[in-house]
Amino acid sequence: MKDYVEDILCDFAHLFGLPLKKVGWLGPRRKFFGDCKNGRIRIQLRRHGYRIYPYHLIDTLSHELAHLRYPNHKREWFELHLRILTEMNRRGVYEALRNYMS
Repeated sequence: MKDYVEDILCDFAHLFGLPLKKVGWLGPRRKFFGDCKNGRIRIQLRRHGYRIYPYHLIDTLSHELAHLRYPNHKREWFELHLRILTEMNRRGVYEALRNYMS
């Protein structure tokens, strides 16, 4: 699962010209589903022992990818976040993740 999520992040970072340096992982008891600092994205795949739903994961991936360019949640960040989500939808990432996780 980790390799698959890392591939998604790398592919979309490249597609949108985002400076992704490294992908890491958060433990299951962290407050957030993901974080982004200094070009490093960390993602939580389980929460309190349960896998995260595919739609939460997709939203988290696009959210953190947008933070590679914009550190805040202003309009520019939101627009990029939506563009990434739209492209993920167009390329069937949600369906692929849902099938992969079932």
